[in-house]
Amino acid sequence: MRPIGLRAVAGDVRAEALHRSAEQRGASFRAHKSVRGFDVSAGRIRALVLDEGRLPVGHVVIAAGAWSGEVGTLLGCRIPVRPDRGEMIALRGGVGLGHVVVWNKAYLVPRADGEVLVGSTSTRGTFDKEITARHLALLAGRAIRMVPALADAALSRTWA
Repeated sequence: MRPIGLRAVAGDVRAEALHRSAEQRGASFRAHKSVRGFDVSAGRIRALVLDEGRLPVGHVVIAAGAWSGEVGTLLGCRIPVRPDRGEMIALRGGVGLGHVVVWNKAYLVPRADGEVLVGSTSTRGTFDKEITARHLALLAGRAIRMVPALADAALSRTWA
């Protein structure tokens, strides 16, 4: 049997390369399908239960990130993962950065559209996606220390 993947990340160059590589090695993908359950016998997953029926599988890769533990619970096994929130900001203007800059615990990634991505923080053990003022200031401060001209850049977006 060929492995199946449920494709989740579109548009990310690395994810697309991984997708193509897996297909070349025999994996098959079903986009926009929900796994409703698992057909398990003798301690092995034999099939995925989808809305449209049972899909036999030879191997299953659980790649649900911080939610993989919940999938493990459905299977009756422990998958030792924890969430880790990372906050980032994007700045626009102030400098035309031509390359990635990494220093200490910070990095700047110039984008073709003129934005500079500033990353990142790490808060372990939370699914919370709030952007905190403390981390916003920390990231902006790191960016300005790395490239002082970014002090005049506009904050274009934030995310976690």
